[in-house]
Amino acid sequence: MSAAKQTEINAAVQKFLDKAFKTAAELADKYDKKPRYFLDLFFQGGAHMVGQQKEVNPYNAFKNEKAIHEKHPNGMFGKASHHGGVHSKVKIDFL
Repeated sequence: MSAAKQTEINAAVQKFLDKAFKTAAELADKYDKKPRYFLDLFFQGGAHMVGQQKEVNPYNAFKNEKAIHEKHPNGMFGKASHHGGVHSKVKIDFL
């Protein structure tokens, strides 16, 4: 991807974040909540709507962790690296 295209993407993402933060602040004032409450609804609300497992079987939890460790012995994402993608270029200073 070209640098110009990445700059355009970063600007579009920043515009979206600015609008989301502004809306969160407005709703926080209106409903006497913290902006973070609305940001969580905006960005993580979908995760709460997906079917949730009500009960955790300890054996299955252990098997899951064991499988992840065997598949990724250095951790889920290996060594930490900075890829220089959108997260390094977009400013999030609302919180």
